Amino acid sequence: QTTHSYQDLSNELLKLQKSLAKNDVLKDLRYDLQFNYPGYKVEVDTHQMALLEVNIRDVASAMQTLLDQSESLEFFKDGLRYKVLIKGETYADNLHEVDVLSANGSRIPLSAFVEFKPTSEPKNLSHYNRMRSAQLMAQLAPGKTLADGIKTLKVELGKELPAGYSYAFLGAAKNWLDSSNTFLMMLLLALVFIYGILSIQFESFLDPLIILVTVPLAAFGALFGVWVMGQELDIFSQIGLVTLIGLIAKHGILLVDFANKTGSMKQAVSMRLRPILMTTGAMVLGAVPLLLASGAGSEARRSIGSVLVFGLLFGTALTIWVLPKIYEWIRRLHA
Repeated sequence: QTTHSYQDLSNELLKLQKSLAKNDVLKDLRYDLQFNYPGYKVEVDTHQMALLEVNIRDVASAMQTLLDQSESLEFFKDGLRYKVLIKGETYADNLHEVDVLSANGSRIPLSAFVEFKPTSEPKNLSHYNRMRSAQLMAQLAPGKTLADGIKTLKVELGKELPAGYSYAFLGAAKNWLDSSNTFLMMLLLALVFIYGILSIQFESFLDPLIILVTVPLAAFGALFGVWVMGQELDIFSQIGLVTLIGLIAKHGILLVDFANKTGSMKQAVSMRLRPILMTTGAMVLGAVPLLLASGAGSEARRSIGSVLVFGLLFGTALTIWVLPKIYEWIRRLHA
Protein backbone atom coordinates (compact mmCIF):
# COMPACT_ATOMS: atom_id res chain seq x y z
CA GLN A 1 0.00 0.00 0.00
CA THR A 2 1.19 3.50 -0.79
CA THR A 3 0.19 7.11 -1.35
CA HIS A 4 1.92 7.07 -4.73
CA SER A 5 0.10 6.52 -8.00
CA TYR A 6 -1.32 3.17 -9.06
CA GLN A 7 1.14 3.05 -11.95
CA ASP A 8 4.07 3.39 -9.53
CA LEU A 9 2.50 0.73 -7.34
CA SER A 10 2.20 -1.59 -10.34
CA ASN A 11 5.86 -1.04 -11.25
CA GLU A 12 6.99 -1.90 -7.73
CA LEU A 13 4.81 -5.02 -7.71
CA LEU A 14 6.31 -6.16 -11.00
CA LYS A 15 9.87 -5.79 -9.61
CA LEU A 16 8.84 -7.59 -6.43
CA GLN A 17 7.27 -10.41 -8.43
CA LYS A 18 10.46 -10.90 -10.44
CA SER A 19 12.55 -10.94 -7.25
CA LEU A 20 10.28 -13.46 -5.51
CA ALA A 21 10.24 -15.73 -8.57
CA LYS A 22 13.90 -16.59 -7.90
CA ASN A 23 13.23 -18.33 -4.56
CA ASP A 24 12.13 -21.93 -4.07
CA VAL A 25 9.50 -21.25 -1.38
CA LEU A 26 6.76 -19.45 -3.33
CA LYS A 27 5.26 -20.17 -6.75
CA ASP A 28 2.39 -18.92 -8.96
CA LEU A 29 3.03 -15.30 -7.98
CA ARG A 30 0.43 -12.81 -9.21
CA TYR A 31 -1.17 -9.52 -8.22
CA ASP A 32 -4.58 -8.04 -8.88
CA LEU A 33 -3.55 -4.60 -10.13
CA GLN A 34 -3.72 -5.01 -13.92
CA PHE A 35 -4.22 -2.25 -16.48
CA ASN A 36 -5.10 -4.47 -19.45
CA TYR A 37 -8.64 -5.42 -18.48
CA PRO A 38 -10.93 -4.95 -21.53
CA GLY A 39 -13.57 -2.27 -21.14
CA TYR A 40 -15.29 0.65 -22.79
CA LYS A 41 -14.82 4.36 -22.66
CA VAL A 42 -18.22 6.07 -22.88
CA GLU A 43 -18.41 9.38 -24.74
CA VAL A 44 -21.72 11.21 -24.38
CA ASP A 45 -22.66 14.12 -26.64
CA THR A 46 -24.45 16.24 -24.05
CA HIS A 47 -25.33 18.93 -26.63
CA GLN A 48 -27.13 16.44 -28.85
CA MET A 49 -28.79 14.89 -25.80
CA ALA A 50 -30.13 18.30 -24.75
CA LEU A 51 -31.54 18.91 -28.24
CA LEU A 52 -33.33 15.55 -28.10
CA GLU A 53 -34.64 16.35 -24.58
CA VAL A 54 -33.21 13.17 -23.02
CA ASN A 55 -32.63 12.92 -19.26
CA ILE A 56 -29.12 11.82 -18.18
CA ARG A 57 -30.60 9.52 -15.51
CA ASP A 58 -32.53 7.60 -18.17
CA VAL A 59 -29.32 7.22 -20.17
CA ALA A 60 -27.42 5.93 -17.12
CA SER A 61 -30.21 3.44 -16.31
CA ALA A 62 -30.28 2.16 -19.89
CA MET A 63 -26.49 1.65 -19.97
CA GLN A 64 -26.57 -0.10 -16.60
CA THR A 65 -29.17 -2.54 -17.91
CA LEU A 66 -27.20 -3.04 -21.13
CA LEU A 67 -23.81 -3.67 -19.47
CA ASP A 68 -24.82 -5.26 -16.17
CA GLN A 69 -28.32 -5.48 -14.71
CA SER A 70 -30.77 -3.25 -12.86
CA GLU A 71 -32.85 -4.11 -9.84
CA SER A 72 -35.78 -1.81 -10.46
CA LEU A 73 -38.82 -3.90 -9.63
CA GLU A 74 -40.05 -6.21 -6.89
CA PHE A 75 -43.28 -7.92 -5.93
CA PHE A 76 -44.68 -9.80 -2.96
CA LYS A 77 -46.30 -13.22 -3.08
CA ASP A 78 -47.30 -15.45 -0.17
CA GLY A 79 -45.57 -13.11 2.24
CA LEU A 80 -42.21 -13.29 0.39
CA ARG A 81 -40.50 -10.53 -1.55
CA TYR A 82 -39.20 -11.31 -5.02
CA LYS A 83 -36.74 -9.08 -6.87
CA VAL A 84 -37.01 -8.54 -10.61
CA LEU A 85 -33.63 -8.12 -12.32
CA ILE A 86 -33.58 -6.60 -15.80
CA LYS A 87 -30.61 -7.45 -18.00
CA GLY A 88 -29.94 -6.63 -21.61
CA GLU A 89 -29.56 -9.42 -24.16
CA THR A 90 -27.61 -7.39 -26.71
CA TYR A 91 -23.88 -6.72 -26.85
CA ALA A 92 -22.49 -3.39 -25.78
CA ASP A 93 -21.79 -2.25 -29.34
CA ASN A 94 -25.43 -2.61 -30.44
CA LEU A 95 -26.40 0.80 -29.13
CA HIS A 96 -28.91 1.39 -31.89
CA GLU A 97 -31.06 -1.41 -30.45
CA VAL A 98 -31.40 0.26 -27.02
CA ASP A 99 -33.82 3.16 -26.73
CA VAL A 100 -34.52 5.81 -24.10
CA LEU A 101 -37.60 7.98 -23.81
CA SER A 102 -37.31 11.69 -24.38
CA ALA A 103 -39.33 14.33 -22.55
CA ASN A 104 -42.02 14.28 -25.27
CA GLY A 105 -42.29 10.46 -25.21
CA SER A 106 -40.25 9.71 -28.32
CA ARG A 107 -37.99 6.68 -28.41
CA ILE A 108 -34.39 7.76 -29.05
CA PRO A 109 -31.63 5.16 -29.65
CA LEU A 110 -28.52 5.48 -27.53
CA SER A 111 -26.40 5.55 -30.67
CA ALA A 112 -27.77 9.04 -31.40
CA PHE A 113 -25.62 10.64 -28.71
CA VAL A 114 -23.52 7.89 -27.01
CA GLU A 115 -20.37 6.25 -28.36
CA PHE A 116 -18.54 3.29 -26.79
CA LYS A 117 -14.82 3.01 -27.53
CA PRO A 118 -12.99 -0.22 -26.58
CA THR A 119 -10.13 0.43 -24.19
CA SER A 120 -7.97 -1.21 -21.54
CA GLU A 121 -8.62 -0.18 -17.97
CA PRO A 122 -7.87 -1.49 -14.47
CA LYS A 123 -10.47 -4.01 -13.35
CA ASN A 124 -10.51 -2.42 -9.90
CA LEU A 125 -8.53 0.14 -7.93
CA SER A 126 -8.33 -1.02 -4.33
CA HIS A 127 -7.72 0.90 -1.12
CA TYR A 128 -6.54 -0.43 2.24
CA ASN A 129 -6.47 1.85 5.29
CA ARG A 130 -7.28 4.74 2.94
CA MET A 131 -4.15 4.10 0.87
CA ARG A 132 -3.82 2.87 -2.69
CA SER A 133 -3.20 -0.86 -2.50
CA ALA A 134 -2.92 -4.10 -4.42
CA GLN A 135 -2.93 -7.72 -3.33
CA LEU A 136 0.04 -9.97 -4.02
CA MET A 137 -0.90 -13.65 -4.02
CA ALA A 138 1.26 -16.78 -4.13
CA GLN A 139 1.17 -20.52 -3.56
CA LEU A 140 3.57 -22.45 -1.37
CA ALA A 141 6.04 -24.76 -3.07
CA PRO A 142 5.71 -28.48 -2.18
CA GLY A 143 7.17 -29.23 1.24
CA LYS A 144 7.17 -25.59 2.34
CA THR A 145 5.15 -24.32 5.28
CA LEU A 146 3.20 -21.12 5.78
CA ALA A 147 5.89 -19.93 8.19
CA ASP A 148 8.51 -20.35 5.42
CA GLY A 149 6.40 -18.32 3.01
CA ILE A 150 5.80 -15.49 5.47
CA LYS A 151 9.50 -15.33 6.37
CA THR A 152 10.49 -15.21 2.70
CA LEU A 153 7.99 -12.45 1.99
CA LYS A 154 9.16 -10.36 4.94
CA VAL A 155 12.78 -10.62 3.82
CA GLU A 156 12.02 -9.70 0.20
CA LEU A 157 9.61 -6.90 1.12
CA GLY A 158 12.20 -5.42 3.46
CA LYS A 159 14.77 -5.35 0.65
CA GLU A 160 12.61 -4.38 -2.32
CA LEU A 161 10.05 -1.85 -1.06
CA PRO A 162 11.23 1.78 -1.31
CA ALA A 163 10.24 4.61 0.99
CA GLY A 164 6.55 5.49 0.97
CA TYR A 165 5.42 1.86 0.70
CA SER A 166 4.15 -0.48 3.41
CA TYR A 167 2.55 -3.91 3.53
CA ALA A 168 0.15 -5.99 5.59
CA PHE A 169 -0.74 -9.67 5.50
CA LEU A 170 -4.25 -10.89 4.74
CA GLY A 171 -6.04 -14.24 4.61
CA ALA A 172 -4.26 -17.34 5.89
CA ALA A 173 -1.02 -15.45 6.57
CA LYS A 174 -2.80 -12.89 8.78
CA ASN A 175 -4.62 -15.66 10.66
CA TRP A 176 -1.33 -17.49 11.26
CA LEU A 177 0.39 -14.37 12.58
CA ASP A 178 -2.57 -13.47 14.81
CA SER A 179 -2.80 -16.99 16.22
CA SER A 180 0.96 -17.06 16.89
CA ASN A 181 0.81 -13.84 18.91
CA THR A 182 -2.28 -15.04 20.75
CA PHE A 183 -0.65 -18.37 21.53
CA LEU A 184 2.38 -16.77 23.19
CA MET A 185 0.12 -14.68 25.41
CA MET A 186 -2.08 -17.69 26.18
CA LEU A 187 0.97 -19.81 27.05
CA LEU A 188 2.34 -17.11 29.36
CA LEU A 189 -1.01 -16.71 31.12
CA ALA A 190 -1.27 -20.49 31.57
CA LEU A 191 2.17 -20.62 33.23
CA VAL A 192 1.37 -17.64 35.47
CA PHE A 193 -1.96 -19.17 36.48
CA ILE A 194 -0.39 -22.56 37.30
CA TYR A 195 2.45 -20.90 39.21
CA GLY A 196 -0.03 -18.91 41.29
CA ILE A 197 -2.14 -21.95 42.15
CA LEU A 198 0.92 -24.04 43.07
CA SER A 199 2.35 -21.22 45.20
CA ILE A 200 -0.85 -21.21 47.22
CA GLN A 201 -0.93 -25.00 47.56
CA PHE A 202 2.74 -25.40 48.51
CA GLU A 203 2.92 -22.12 50.44
CA SER A 204 6.19 -21.48 48.68
CA PHE A 205 7.47 -19.48 45.73
CA LEU A 206 10.36 -21.88 45.13
CA ASP A 207 8.63 -25.26 44.79
CA PRO A 208 6.39 -24.15 41.87
CA LEU A 209 9.49 -23.05 39.94
CA ILE A 210 10.96 -26.53 40.37
CA ILE A 211 7.69 -28.11 39.21
CA LEU A 212 7.47 -25.87 36.13
CA VAL A 213 10.87 -27.19 34.99
CA THR A 214 8.83 -30.08 33.55
CA VAL A 215 7.15 -27.73 31.05
CA PRO A 216 10.14 -26.96 28.77
CA LEU A 217 11.16 -30.63 28.94
CA ALA A 218 7.74 -31.71 27.67
CA ALA A 219 7.63 -28.85 25.15
CA PHE A 220 10.91 -30.10 23.66
CA GLY A 221 9.37 -33.53 23.11
CA ALA A 222 6.19 -32.01 21.67
CA LEU A 223 8.07 -29.87 19.15
CA PHE A 224 10.22 -32.87 18.25
CA GLY A 225 7.02 -34.82 17.56
CA VAL A 226 5.66 -32.04 15.36
CA TRP A 227 8.91 -32.10 13.37
CA VAL A 228 8.99 -35.89 13.07
CA MET A 229 5.39 -36.04 11.87
CA GLY A 230 6.01 -33.32 9.27
CA GLN A 231 3.42 -30.99 10.77
CA GLU A 232 3.24 -27.28 11.49
CA LEU A 233 2.80 -25.45 14.76
CA ASP A 234 -0.81 -24.65 13.91
CA ILE A 235 -3.75 -23.79 16.15
CA PHE A 236 -4.40 -27.46 16.95
CA SER A 237 -0.85 -28.25 18.04
CA GLN A 238 -0.93 -25.06 20.12
CA ILE A 239 -4.04 -26.33 21.91
CA GLY A 240 -2.18 -29.58 22.53
CA LEU A 241 0.77 -27.68 24.03
CA VAL A 242 -1.44 -25.80 26.48
CA THR A 243 -3.11 -29.09 27.46
CA LEU A 244 0.31 -30.69 27.86
CA ILE A 245 1.34 -28.09 30.46
CA GLY A 246 -1.34 -29.28 32.85
CA LEU A 247 -0.68 -32.97 32.22
CA ILE A 248 3.08 -32.88 32.64
CA ALA A 249 3.06 -30.53 35.64
CA LYS A 250 1.30 -33.27 37.60
CA HIS A 251 4.50 -35.36 37.55
CA GLY A 252 6.45 -32.55 39.13
CA ILE A 253 3.74 -32.06 41.76
CA LEU A 254 3.92 -35.74 42.76
CA LEU A 255 7.70 -35.73 43.11
CA VAL A 256 8.14 -32.36 44.85
CA ASP A 257 5.24 -32.90 47.25
CA PHE A 258 6.54 -36.33 48.34
CA ALA A 259 10.13 -35.08 48.55
CA ASN A 260 9.06 -32.22 50.85
CA LYS A 261 7.32 -34.68 53.16
CA THR A 262 10.12 -37.28 53.30
CA GLY A 263 13.08 -34.96 52.84
CA SER A 264 14.52 -37.20 50.11
CA MET A 265 13.99 -36.77 46.37
CA LYS A 266 15.58 -40.18 45.75
CA GLN A 267 12.91 -41.83 47.88
CA ALA A 268 10.22 -39.70 46.17
CA VAL A 269 11.28 -40.98 42.74
CA SER A 270 11.34 -44.57 44.02
CA MET A 271 7.88 -44.34 45.60
CA ARG A 272 6.18 -42.26 42.88
CA LEU A 273 7.68 -43.85 39.78
CA ARG A 274 4.88 -46.37 39.40
CA PRO A 275 2.00 -43.82 39.62
CA ILE A 276 3.86 -41.54 37.19
CA LEU A 277 4.37 -44.31 34.64
CA MET A 278 0.78 -45.52 35.01
CA THR A 279 -0.73 -42.08 34.47
CA THR A 280 1.63 -41.38 31.57
CA GLY A 281 0.73 -44.70 29.98
CA ALA A 282 -2.99 -44.02 30.36
CA MET A 283 -2.72 -40.56 28.84
CA VAL A 284 -0.47 -41.69 25.98
CA LEU A 285 -2.75 -44.63 25.11
CA GLY A 286 -5.70 -42.24 25.20
CA ALA A 287 -3.96 -39.94 22.72
CA VAL A 288 -2.78 -42.68 20.32
CA PRO A 289 -6.17 -42.79 18.49
CA LEU A 290 -5.75 -39.07 17.79
CA LEU A 291 -2.26 -39.70 16.42
CA LEU A 292 -3.52 -42.48 14.12
CA ALA A 293 -6.70 -40.69 13.02
CA SER A 294 -7.80 -40.76 9.39
CA GLY A 295 -10.65 -39.31 7.37
CA ALA A 296 -12.26 -35.88 7.50
CA GLY A 297 -10.62 -33.58 10.03
CA SER A 298 -7.83 -36.05 10.77
CA GLU A 299 -5.15 -33.36 10.33
CA ALA A 300 -6.42 -31.50 13.39
CA ARG A 301 -6.63 -34.65 15.53
CA ARG A 302 -3.16 -35.82 14.46
CA SER A 303 -1.68 -32.42 15.40
CA ILE A 304 -3.07 -32.66 18.93
CA GLY A 305 -2.19 -36.36 19.22
CA SER A 306 1.44 -35.95 18.16
CA VAL A 307 1.97 -33.12 20.67
CA LEU A 308 0.45 -35.11 23.53
CA VAL A 309 2.12 -38.46 22.77
CA PHE A 310 5.65 -37.19 22.14
CA GLY A 311 5.40 -34.48 24.80
CA LEU A 312 4.29 -36.92 27.50
CA LEU A 313 6.87 -39.57 26.60
CA PHE A 314 9.81 -37.17 26.41
CA GLY A 315 8.57 -35.05 29.29
CA THR A 316 8.13 -38.03 31.63
CA ALA A 317 11.52 -39.53 30.83
CA LEU A 318 13.35 -36.24 31.22
CA THR A 319 11.37 -35.27 34.32
CA ILE A 320 12.38 -38.44 36.18
CA TRP A 321 16.03 -37.84 35.31
CA VAL A 322 16.37 -34.03 35.40
CA LEU A 323 13.89 -32.86 38.05
CA PRO A 324 15.57 -34.64 41.03
CA LYS A 325 18.95 -33.10 40.17
CA ILE A 326 17.45 -29.62 39.87
CA TYR A 327 15.53 -30.14 43.15
CA GLU A 328 18.67 -31.11 45.05
CA TRP A 329 20.70 -28.31 43.49
CA ILE A 330 18.13 -25.62 44.35
CA ARG A 331 17.70 -26.98 47.86
CA ARG A 332 21.45 -26.77 48.46
CA LEU A 333 21.50 -23.18 47.20
CA HIS A 334 18.52 -22.33 49.37
CA ALA A 335 20.17 -23.90 52.43
